[in-house]
Amino acid sequence: MDYSGPPTMIYKLRNPDYYKLIPVELSEDKKTITSYPAISDIYKDGKFAYPVNLTKGYFLDNRGVGANTALLKLNYEEYSKLQPGFTAFDLFTMIQDIHPFVALYNCGNRYRFKNEVEELNQMIKKNNLRECKCLMKP
Repeated sequence: MDYSGPPTMIYKLRNPDYYKLIPVELSEDKKTITSYPAISDIYKDGKFAYPVNLTKGYFLDNRGVGANTALLKLNYEEYSKLQPGFTAFDLFTMIQDIHPFVALYNCGNRYRFKNEVEELNQMIKKNNLRECKCLMKP
């Protein structure tokens, strides 16, 4: 499978309502934020870049999640209203969950799909996620 280019990340969350929350990347020891989105990064095609609901409780990422992702207490709308000048330390105090995923898969280059939502839903329905790189099992 081709893993070059933008990844197709799908996941299940410990709490399905977490999909509304802003993801940030943590250090390996989970003690600091190493990456967080610029306000402009939380939009896709002029709308908030919420993940796409897939079948069986999975979501398709539109923001950039990984094995060290944590979720803030802030949803996309709240995050968009933050005043300039906030820091990673400020955001660290706003973490909702350091371990939000129960399953996380990298299904390769996002451009390999003709209709990613339909194709991913078929993979999930057929229990065919072994085609993807498992980063965390349910």
